[in-house]
Amino acid sequence: MKLCPRCHTGKIELKKVVYVQWQDPDTVIVDRIPAMVCDNCGEKTYDLQALENLQQLLWTTLTPPPRPSSRSSSPAGKR
Repeated sequence: MKLCPRCHTGKIELKKVVYVQWQDPDTVIVDRIPAMVCDNCGEKTYDLQALENLQQLLWTTLTPPPRPSSRSSSPAGKR
């Protein structure tokens, strides 16, 4: 196991933790996100791939779908 980069005394290990993110005015709470956690000071370093997957999921759910274009295209060959 590695020593904690913050307190330099604790050992870090992989655990599943609760992740909280505030997106005004909402709060997103996700259980069981992988993170490296120090057994002494509790410092958490979240798994980058898990956070990227979560962000993609949040953006696809929170972002409205694109609107169809109001332009109409003319049929090919006609002007």
